Amino acid sequence: MNNLSSRQNRAGSLLRILGEHLPPEVYRHLGPEATGKLLETFHKTGKPDSKEEREVLSSFLNSLGKIQKEANIDPESLNLILELEALLREEKEERDLLQELKQ
Repeated sequence: MNNLSSRQNRAGSLLRILGEHLPPEVYRHLGPEATGKLLETFHKTGKPDSKEEREVLSSFLNSLGKIQKEANIDPESLNLILELEALLREEKEERDLLQELKQ
């Protein structure tokens, strides 16, 4: 069990999930100190299970939806957001169908 806060855990998990897909601008915006802390958290959190991954992505997408209304998002980032939303919807639909079949 680690002593990281919930926000730190989510940040580390999000980096683990999206890290290779994040544009360099994200890291430049954060700066070296914040990026270093984030990478430290990344190594402490470990791989999230599928439920935690869904929750982290869902929370991230909800936040992005709010930001999107406030500012223009570049097309590549918007495509990534839309793809993640589609994957989450598919997974939820599959779980719902599985529940129906079990009943």
